[in-house]
Amino acid sequence: MYLFKMRKHFGLNLGLMRRLQHFYWKRIFGKQLFCKRLGYSCMRLWHDKIMYPPVLSKILETPQTKCNRKSEIEIHSLLCHKHIHMYLLAIKSFLRFYNNVAVVVHDDGTLREKDIITLKEHIENLKVIKKKEADRAINKILKNKPNCRYFREIYPIAKQVFDYKILASKNKVISFDSDIIFFRRPEEIIKWLDKKNRYILYNQQKECELPHNKVFKKYKINQLEDLNGGFVCYYKDAVNLGHIERTIKKLENQKEYYLWAQAFLGLTFYESSYHAKPLDKNKYIVLDKAVRKSKSFIKKNPVMIHFINYRGYSIGRFHGGYYSKYAKKVIKELMNPTT
Repeated sequence: MYLFKMRKHFGLNLGLMRRLQHFYWKRIFGKQLFCKRLGYSCMRLWHDKIMYPPVLSKILETPQTKCNRKSEIEIHSLLCHKHIHMYLLAIKSFLRFYNNVAVVVHDDGTLREKDIITLKEHIENLKVIKKKEADRAINKILKNKPNCRYFREIYPIAKQVFDYKILASKNKVISFDSDIIFFRRPEEIIKWLDKKNRYILYNQQKECELPHNKVFKKYKINQLEDLNGGFVCYYKDAVNLGHIERTIKKLENQKEYYLWAQAFLGLTFYESSYHAKPLDKNKYIVLDKAVRKSKSFIKKNPVMIHFINYRGYSIGRFHGGYYSKYAKKVIKELMNPTT
């Protein structure tokens, strides 16, 4: 009956209508769309709304942690509303080993006043840079760099490159994502923090399925191919905005390079006077698809794990229940710091 009504209304051939119905039925309810979109959406809803809130909300029961606002080192994080508890777990897991750092949070535009109050209640001396405040300052600086400005406006993750560089009040900076957990004292990082040096530390991701790598090779652009931008210890004067501006201009017709703002950290570090040193991948683990599949990290005693969302899988960091397991362990340690 439905087909005949459609045929009458649009004057279409019945056979064509049947083929159209069959085509859209397959697209909407077929294996590809159902499994990859509806299926993943349901799983992400399950993890984000049901499974992980009870686990991560326990972080609110842990004692307050201090940081040093007058420190010569700043930890910068771009944060959204739904990752508040995840971030508190990440930053507290680090500060329990070393807290002589200033902690700065960049609002991505979704943070609420209640979120900011919660952050400051748990991290004493923490600083929050609101989105409107950041936009005003950044737009003035990038006035003569239209490609950088456009890139930042269109792709929010790029704020990790431009905002940290421009708004950091100290030269020594740590780029710090919310989906990180520290388990042991990070001696290599503390050594970098405490001493004067001329090198950059970065977390390496050997599974280079990153789309910008192929594009950069095509255009013969040198970069650090294995750099993961989720945790990087660097000097802000190593980030050359002019170099990034020229590269974006060169790649303006490409469709994929912008998916990873970390690409621009990699290329500007490569050209800087600082030596870039990768952290030991067996101690500082990027839990990408290949590492997770091998399960090799389970037998190791890592200093840190970065639970990334790998490409094409929207619940990558939660897959396998590893994040939940380690989160519970560290929250328990934070609640009983003397044990």
